[in-house]
Amino acid sequence: MNDPASPHAEFQRGCQLYELRRFDDAAAAFRRVLAQDPQHAWALHQLARVLWRQDREAEALPLVRQAIGLEPDEAEHQILHAHVLVAQEKYDDALRATDEAVRLAPDEPGGFAARATVHNAQARWPEAEEAARQALALDPDFDLAHHHLAHALRQQGRGAEQAEAVQGQLRRNPDDPLAHANAGWAALERGEVRRAQEHFAEALRLSPEFEWAREGLVQSFRARSPLYRAYLAYSFWMSKRRAGQQWAIVIGLYLGARFARAIFTGEWRWLGLVVGIAYFVFAFWIWVARGIGNLLLLTDRFGRLVLRRHEKLEALAIGAGTFGGVALAAAGLGLHRGDWLIAGLLLVFSCIPLACTFDNTRVLGRWLFGSVAAFAWAVALAAAAIGAGAAAETGAVAHTVDSLFTPALLGCAVTSWIGNIGALRQSR
Repeated sequence: MNDPASPHAEFQRGCQLYELRRFDDAAAAFRRVLAQDPQHAWALHQLARVLWRQDREAEALPLVRQAIGLEPDEAEHQILHAHVLVAQEKYDDALRATDEAVRLAPDEPGGFAARATVHNAQARWPEAEEAARQALALDPDFDLAHHHLAHALRQQGRGAEQAEAVQGQLRRNPDDPLAHANAGWAALERGEVRRAQEHFAEALRLSPEFEWAREGLVQSFRARSPLYRAYLAYSFWMSKRRAGQQWAIVIGLYLGARFARAIFTGEWRWLGLVVGIAYFVFAFWIWVARGIGNLLLLTDRFGRLVLRRHEKLEALAIGAGTFGGVALAAAGLGLHRGDWLIAGLLLVFSCIPLACTFDNTRVLGRWLFGSVAAFAWAVALAAAAIGAGAAAETGAVAHTVDSLFTPALLGCAVTSWIGNIGALRQSR
């Protein structure tokens, strides 16, 4: 009779729980295996896999490396190693892990598909396409390779080939949620919002916890707004550029706005001012578009059902900062209350660190940006209270608040630059 508490039984139970996406219970089962057999390489592998799926890659990495130490000739350990390293943006190490996986199992598609994963994460689309095709040459039905091939083709602007690849996926396996998600993202990029919703909804029907499909469905709901569609088009365009190119574009736009203000003087000064305001509005919208889009979804009885708790909190916080700040600043201008004007502007600027807080899986970044936003709100509310005459001994308090305004504003401004650093921010 099999002992239900034996390492083998616990391991099988953990694998079943993982398939049911009950990750906490699965992790507990694998830990029980390791408590009885600390050298169980596959329990280490599976526990690392669970932690990786929970965005806890820092905890997963030593476990998968321990599994590799116990079974150095097992290619699957190296494949998981590569995925964990990609989550940490250690791309060179991840490529070395895929090279080792291919060396250990040259006739298996998994190592090549993992290599495609790394290249796609690096925005190296031709290399990702080549690796995906190598995987498919070994196994024409390998779903992950089809996914990476379709993604690489879409990012290279080869829409017809990408559509053909996705349709091939759907013909081979019409119940593949990954294929429906690929089709949904392609349709969304073409502006076919309703068709995208159909594919994302089908992907979620087949796999209710499929986060990439859920995010696509949320994006398709947000895309009902023309302003958000414009932001989405910009996002798709930027996603096709490598990190260095993206930074060059951002810096170029900033320098262009500064240059315009420098060269347009005298009677043309207004033009430089318009360019500067346009740049600020554009840059600000890029940060708050997702939060405002989520705020609109909160008013939709279907849309709000697909939002996660952190997305709802982000929507409320950014909505309060944006609209509350604009209203307070307008009141300050109309009533000649300088403190209200300052408070309103600071509330608006606080939306930048707020946009880096709620969806951030990086603990350090979440605390850093959350603290910047909280500090800005505290200074803004104090300034508003002074303007309303609600603070005692307003002379001393006003002086203190005035001295804090600049560092609060500077913190929000700095966030607009460091908020794209992967070590500090990674979306859920």
